Amino acid sequence: MNQAPFDAIPNLTLFLRGDRPNWALVGKRMQLERDLEEVIYEDLLDYATSSAKSPLSLVVLGPAGYGVSTVLMAVAAKLVQDRVGSVFMHKPGSPLQEGDIEFAASLFPEECPFFIIDNAPTVPIRLSALLAGSGMHGARGCFFSANV
Repeated sequence: MNQAPFDAIPNLTLFLRGDRPNWALVGKRMQLERDLEEVIYEDLLDYATSSAKSPLSLVVLGPAGYGVSTVLMAVAAKLVQDRVGSVFMHKPGSPLQEGDIEFAASLFPEECPFFIIDNAPTVPIRLSALLAGSGMHGARGCFFSANV
């Protein structure tokens, strides 16, 4: 995610017609900002700058069409732009294994990794096991997901 194409052409017309935003649109903050974006960002920033040694999970709940996926993308883009930590976003429809999370967390041991999972109920992974520390072996990391 840290290498997302923020400099591409924003898909504003398609977005206004109901498509998902692309990273250029979100990176330029052309979407409608939801009031909870700043609150979520501050919570993630507090965690990243804390001395906490256990993983954190934040879940955004909202009805379909509310813009929850866009909120995830906007917060992820801000984390990247502000260089808060490494951000990994799960690609919808692709498999996700506990080993993927462990590997990604091990790549940057000095940073707080952020794992963004959109529409979390469709992803067959036991986040509870990871949050309990068994999957991440007590490492830091933040799981930020949406449930629509």
